Amino acid sequence: MATMLASCGFLLTALVPWGDQWKKMRKGVASNIIKPARLSWLLHKRTQEADNLVRFIYNQCINPENGSSNGSVINLRLAVRQCIGNDIRKMMFNKRYFGNGKEDGGLDTKKKNT
Repeated sequence: MATMLASCGFLLTALVPWGDQWKKMRKGVASNIIKPARLSWLLHKRTQEADNLVRFIYNQCINPENGSSNGSVINLRLAVRQCIGNDIRKMMFNKRYFGNGKEDGGLDTKKKNT
């Protein structure tokens, strides 16, 4: 019943009960999504998001307006979380959810309507 409520009746890989359907979904994911050819095909998109994250962290470290230039702690939780989400969206839809980002490599807080 929990699977039915969580998935609204759809059979997803993560929410399928153990059985024949789960085996078919696992085989499909393993053979189509998680394979070396697909991972290497999408490498440049993952690299772009990693570059954005590194640029953001670097600019947070050297920017005196943030107060981070004196060795203070930078909270990476939100930046890494959004980077991973953007990475998945970039691979699936070829769009970043939070726009193109700011000049300092930071994350744009406005949602894109497209």
